[in-house]
Amino acid sequence: FEELSHLGAVGDCAGIFLDAAGRQLEWSRKKLYTGVPLETIQKADHVICVAGEPQKQQVLRLSAKKKYFNILITTKKTAERMLL
Repeated sequence: FEELSHLGAVGDCAGIFLDAAGRQLEWSRKKLYTGVPLETIQKADHVICVAGEPQKQQVLRLSAKKKYFNILITTKKTAERMLL
């Protein structure tokens, strides 16, 4: 994951790594991902995100802003940090 760190990754959404601006990162192992593209996820009526780690607050904010999910299930601590 050194490469991702060097590229500025702040976390992943559905297995796709994002930078601090919410842009999808192009990296050497991206083609190994076989999930649903974020563009497809954005078009869904209901998308549930489950994330409980407080360190994910930045990528959760970015993902919510980009409309990658519209329902969040998380811990109280993570929710409180997201509201700061």
